[in-house]
Amino acid sequence: MSLILLIIGICLTPFVLLMIVNNDVLLDLGEKIFLWLISLSFVLSGILTLIYKQRYFSKLMMVTISIFVVLAVLEIGLRLGLSDLIAKQKIWAPLELQLADYSLNKKNSQVAYQNNYGFNDINHEIKKPIDAYRIAIIGDSFVWGHGVEDSVRWTRKLENFLNKNYDGIEVLHWGRNAWSSYDQIEFMKTEGYKYKPDLLINTFVINDPINQNTYDYYFFRRGGFVYRNLVYKYPGKLLGNILSLLFDYTSIIGAELFGISYDEWLENIYNQENLINYKKLLKDYKEFLNSEGIEYFFLFTPENNSAIIGDYFDKISAIMKELNIPHYNLFLEIEYTFSDYEPYELWASPVNNHPGNLVTQKIAELTYKYVLNNYLNVNASL
Repeated sequence: MSLILLIIGICLTPFVLLMIVNNDVLLDLGEKIFLWLISLSFVLSGILTLIYKQRYFSKLMMVTISIFVVLAVLEIGLRLGLSDLIAKQKIWAPLELQLADYSLNKKNSQVAYQNNYGFNDINHEIKKPIDAYRIAIIGDSFVWGHGVEDSVRWTRKLENFLNKNYDGIEVLHWGRNAWSSYDQIEFMKTEGYKYKPDLLINTFVINDPINQNTYDYYFFRRGGFVYRNLVYKYPGKLLGNILSLLFDYTSIIGAELFGISYDEWLENIYNQENLINYKKLLKDYKEFLNSEGIEYFFLFTPENNSAIIGDYFDKISAIMKELNIPHYNLFLEIEYTFSDYEPYELWASPVNNHPGNLVTQKIAELTYKYVLNNYLNVNASL
């Protein structure tokens, strides 16, 4: 038993686990901390079992059983209705909703796996079809469609508006989860420019100015390594609600203790030094697009009507005005349209704060009119 515990502990260290599974897998800070804690617990248990033998093993079993019973009772309580009370805080959601969101994104991923670049889109020929007007939309999870059906994505709705009213328009959905402006620009410089779009819509969301000096605010990312391999799988589903509840609250507490809460994370992204670097990036990008003869504009896409989004958008809008970069900030119109809504009412689902159907519909309508009026020189109508 001691030997088994020691071997398990050693195998669960990040270094050994990555060699066993896949050297290309990247673990964030929270995932590494989690693995080290689990590994350490197994190693210590193995050492103590070796030293105290039967006496320690019996106590270890009693403690393990007691913990399991407590967790099981709490799990039953969550399934019987306590979950509704806790879920109202919008920090945690019942496992059933988490699994629905996970399955939906897995479905979208199956399409993305078939794409040459991991986009949630078909593969398009590099050479543009004859007489086609090609619009490329580049962005992150908003463009990829995280948390929503394909038909709910604002880019798909925009494509439908265009194809319903005009012939010969091709829309390319270039979105990858977690892509920042740096990632999008790198793609354009290495691959995207080859497609020679007639119009490039660069989307901007609140966390796009990330650089290598910023950090993730999660300890245990919902839907990430810990959840995929423990909470979302059998026998994790037996205690999935209580485990996810503990992980979510541990993440929040840990973020506060170590000064990496979401608000602090955003403040770090928008600090003066990073914005200076971001301005340089945008200036260089503008020169590149001009040299390639690509017509473009930046589209600011808010996920909801939260005032903090508008404040951060204004900072980037000021930079783009200074650089004379064409852009369209949708925040004020989203804020006005949904002034009677709470931000969480605009989410994709109770477990996913990406833009839901109401917001994606409005983004698509506004973008459709903007493109027709400013780039296709057609009076827009829906």
